[in-house]
Amino acid sequence: MKKLLLSFVVITFTFMANAQSDPVNEVFSRYANQEGFTVVNISGDMFNMLKDLDKGDDDLQKLSGSVSDFKILVHEGKANADFPGFHELIYNKLDKGAYKELMTVKNHNQDVNFMVKQDGDYISELLMIVSGDDDVLMRLKGHFKMSDLAGIAGSMNIAGMENLKLAAE
Repeated sequence: MKKLLLSFVVITFTFMANAQSDPVNEVFSRYANQEGFTVVNISGDMFNMLKDLDKGDDDLQKLSGSVSDFKILVHEGKANADFPGFHELIYNKLDKGAYKELMTVKNHNQDVNFMVKQDGDYISELLMIVSGDDDVLMRLKGHFKMSDLAGIAGSMNIAGMENLKLAAE
């Protein structure tokens, strides 16, 4: 009976640990369908199709098989009481043991943070949190190296992405 009870407790704690929410997913879920926000979700399969469409883009060719999920959430207004900004909503709630701060860019009207989850030399998740004049949250999941991202960073028309090229250098 004690073994059964102990097994039940272990299983319950396992489910509770897995049920703890991810602040990035919370923000995507909370704001994805609200007015004033634009969300873009691109699956890894779509990246693979893009690779087949644009065989001349060497950077896209390198990255396409390595991306499993790409999400962007953009707030189309200024931070206010209803929306304090992505940095305020996410940054302090991130598990700093799991994420490593790759780079921070601050100026008088904009803060950009790049955070990564790494597995050895490879990145399993890249977060870009932009707050200020622009509010952008970007999450890229997969198995890639920073150098794979550098080439496409400048060509993406997303506020803050131009800074990613600096991080790869």
